[in-house]
Amino acid sequence: AKAQPDGYTLLIATQSAMVFNAVLRKKLPYDPLKDFTPISMLFDTPTYLVVTKSLPMRTVSDLIAAAKANPGKYTYASLGAGSSHHLLAEMFKRKAGIDILHVPYKGSSNASTDLIAGQVDMMFEGGASSLPHVRAGKLTALASTGEKRTEIMPDLPTVNETLPGFHANVWFGLSGPAGMPEAVVTKLNREVVRILKQRETHDKFFELGVELLPTTPQEMADRIRTEIPEWRAVVEAAGIQAE
Repeated sequence: AKAQPDGYTLLIATQSAMVFNAVLRKKLPYDPLKDFTPISMLFDTPTYLVVTKSLPMRTVSDLIAAAKANPGKYTYASLGAGSSHHLLAEMFKRKAGIDILHVPYKGSSNASTDLIAGQVDMMFEGGASSLPHVRAGKLTALASTGEKRTEIMPDLPTVNETLPGFHANVWFGLSGPAGMPEAVVTKLNREVVRILKQRETHDKFFELGVELLPTTPQEMADRIRTEIPEWRAVVEAAGIQAE
């Protein structure tokens, strides 16, 4: 944020840094909307609602019905309070009208190990971490969290198909410091978009379930501006206190 705005210092702008920090921290040393120049989104990826193999659920409707019949019985793993995993599950709870218990972990590998072992029941997890276990028959995938079905798993429904309005992808973008010259932003955007549209780039990220997302700088800015109040509402509804 404090670098020279000459186009030579850039930031991989994550959703966590630009949106989640804005709603989970009382004070930030930067302003996500004022201190950076958006260049382009890079990619977004849904997370996957996966359950331990011993549970009989095969659809989101199965899970919701079981949770409603047994309030407080089922547990979900996250990577800690305020993580995207936590916020997604809280949004799911609110949309579905269910009571499931939060079990925070310090890392994805520990959470996945316990999920496979049946120590916890479910998790919203990224494709790179969850899909290998799904393919190996160690976990059951019920749905993805994108607005539409994924290219890598087109037969897997979205949560949105059962709970209309529920969709949330994790995203990454490219930003520079505030005050970058328009000509520099235009050139960087043009090159980033060109690279993202190459077939080789698509094929490299396909197996991870990553959906490439070339955009204009304005589209990236609009997404950040829109998501901050949306996620703030989720945090407030879940009773999560800003630190």
